[in-house]
Amino acid sequence: MARPIKKGIDYFPLDVDFLSDIKIRKIMRACGSGSIPILISLLSNIYRDEGYYVAWDEDTAFLVADEVGTSEGSVEELVKKAIQVGFFDKTLFDNENILTSKGIQKRYKIAAYKKTNNAILKKYSLMTTETEFSTSETKKNGVSDDGNGVFDDESTQSKEKKSKVNKTKVNKDSKPRQNKFDEAQLSLANHLLNKILENNPDSRAAKHVDSWANTFRLMMEIDKRTIEQITYLIDWSQQHPFWRTNILSADALRKQYDRLVVLIKTEHEESKNKRQKTSGRKEVLPDWMDNPEVLPPKPQQVHTKSQEELDREVAEMKRKLKEAR
Repeated sequence: MARPIKKGIDYFPLDVDFLSDIKIRKIMRACGSGSIPILISLLSNIYRDEGYYVAWDEDTAFLVADEVGTSEGSVEELVKKAIQVGFFDKTLFDNENILTSKGIQKRYKIAAYKKTNNAILKKYSLMTTETEFSTSETKKNGVSDDGNGVFDDESTQSKEKKSKVNKTKVNKDSKPRQNKFDEAQLSLANHLLNKILENNPDSRAAKHVDSWANTFRLMMEIDKRTIEQITYLIDWSQQHPFWRTNILSADALRKQYDRLVVLIKTEHEESKNKRQKTSGRKEVLPDWMDNPEVLPPKPQQVHTKSQEELDREVAEMKRKLKEAR
């Protein structure tokens, strides 16, 4: 018996400004701070099992409640609020009794673009795929090439037959290419892609994900950058009005890394000076920003003596010579 193909994914991106999202804030205001672990559990169930949705029933409510240590009533209350504010799609919940959203489906397609079974059921699809994934792009990336990224029984069967035929033509002695990067570096590449797509949904950058993952590997192994540092610069650059049009690849981020760190610190100091006059939101830089290893060491300043100091030293030397005679 053939081994069943895994539908879900092993990880999913969570933006650093997750708690700043207006939908999340409304949910927290209504359901309390304990709503965050419930949301994380729901998203984990969605991405882990089917990849882009989860069937909503009493069992799901029980499993989530048991996982985070809360009551089923709290989970049900949160789901109602999440649907109300648009975190989950209301139409599909009412008609199909599932939890999903356009954002969830989009992130799933990006994270699972290498999977052969990453198609989305047509009746569940919320994506306008001409803008999210172009036909030429999906063919290159292994993302469903049916033009709209949705599931079609007949077309999938024909694709499976073609796949079996193609496999018989592969040289048995050929060895598959081994990627040097790991899941964490691939996750960083997908995170950068997500941010770029948020600014430009028509971007065709998905074909570079593997290359970006390798660049992030080099940043971590050679440049000694951490996941936290790289993630912070990805988020900051893609929110900046100038740099989001210039940092469009992992190579660009690596090249401009030192410059971006200096710029972030400078802007933070300027913002702090302005806050001394007016009250406003305080931005806190991560601790690693103060680490001297983040940037190349600054050249030591050479103290230049004044003429007066030189004259005093000469006079002192003359005095000592005179006393020695």
